[in-house]
Amino acid sequence: MVTIIYEIDSVFNMVSQETIHISDQLVADQVMDVRLADKIPLVKDDWNEYITLLRRSAVEILKKIGYATEDIDYPYYVTDETDASNPDSIIFQIALFDDAKHGVILPILQQEMCKAIVGYIVKEWLKIKGFAQQYGIKENDYQTALKEIKSALMYGQRGVKTYRTL
Repeated sequence: MVTIIYEIDSVFNMVSQETIHISDQLVADQVMDVRLADKIPLVKDDWNEYITLLRRSAVEILKKIGYATEDIDYPYYVTDETDASNPDSIIFQIALFDDAKHGVILPILQQEMCKAIVGYIVKEWLKIKGFAQQYGIKENDYQTALKEIKSALMYGQRGVKTYRTL
């Protein structure tokens, strides 16, 4: 089993930065007015919505990789500032196959799960704000990250060969 930990503030900063980039690009491409584009970035005032989307992103990711968490009582949880070891963090626990190469799989999982979390929050934020075109782009990024997570979990596993007799 591996444990993957993300600090809630770090994820927030990545999401905020991503939404600012989207807003800046729309203004630079003259797709929309600056006043409208200023409504896109996720800011500290939106913290409660962010936490809701963060928790929802974890559940959605775990739905896709349920086979890797079915024997774990709490495959994800969110800590607060009172947790001594990992304050203000979101923590995932995932079971790997017995012969899995942890050194290869863990960095891939860390990166792709982070992409999936950020991607989910950004796409849902864009949906809430009513930006359908950008939502579609981020939905594709999110789905790609989910595929990469599944691929990483299967890394090194051999396919089962079946033989047909004539």
